[in-house]
Amino acid sequence: MATRAQISRFSGPTQIETVYNHYDGYPEYLGKALKDHHYDQDSVMDIMDGGNVRAIDSETGEVEHYENEPSRFINGDSMATVIGNYAEHINNEGGAYAYIWDGEDFHTIKNNGIGGMIDQLTKIFIDKDMNENKEFDLKEYLADNRLLKEDYTQKKYTEEEWKRELDLNIEMAKELLAYQRSTPANRNWEDLTYDLIQLQKKSSIPGNIGFFKEWIESQETNELPNSSSGSFFTGLTDVDGLLSAMNFENEDENGEELYTDEEYTAAQKYHTDKINTEVSGWSKY
Repeated sequence: MATRAQISRFSGPTQIETVYNHYDGYPEYLGKALKDHHYDQDSVMDIMDGGNVRAIDSETGEVEHYENEPSRFINGDSMATVIGNYAEHINNEGGAYAYIWDGEDFHTIKNNGIGGMIDQLTKIFIDKDMNENKEFDLKEYLADNRLLKEDYTQKKYTEEEWKRELDLNIEMAKELLAYQRSTPANRNWEDLTYDLIQLQKKSSIPGNIGFFKEWIESQETNELPNSSSGSFFTGLTDVDGLLSAMNFENEDENGEELYTDEEYTAAQKYHTDKINTEVSGWSKY
């Protein structure tokens, strides 16, 4: 039965890592499978690393993952904000339930509306005695409970990883160009929006899909030509923005640059060459 759910964990003080679970997401099945078979930090990490889940066998705990569908990161500038964004994400993904790991156990969240889920999450993660303690340091707590996989602002993407992200962007450019090439009578803005969002969901770069969706929707009336600096196409294929999101301009904990100038140039050239060869003719629109 396709009872959808989210399996999640805090991956930072104001960041939640989450994967989608498609089948049997109700507590008596998925909840039982997590409680009986995935009750330690290493097992939870394995689920996150495997990405979106088709199903978890409640008897054996075996996890069946979808291919090439990595986990997603929900961000916020405060605990309250990330909880709100997470509740919205559960609802947008059609989740009937969510299971969020606190370092020791999974908490079950029932989708009784975004506001109701915010109330449930607030009681668990904000109204706890430890969060009422002014001396409480959430980042320290997460680190102590091994919930922090890594500081994503200091992650250096491998060449295979950054090429995958740039290839996803090329696929988005192809979708937009196909839309632009079609006759006005055959254009369907809702289909284009859906296709772009589905591609964005495949990205492993931490981000908020809600913000991306809002930006896409804001471009419906953007009639600037593709070669213009303010066009939909230029904004969508902004390689410098993509590289910045992959920390190409960041430093590690020792103050050393994560990437060399040669690596930055190579990534820019890879994207530019792909645009010119696989999305040829883009400047005509």
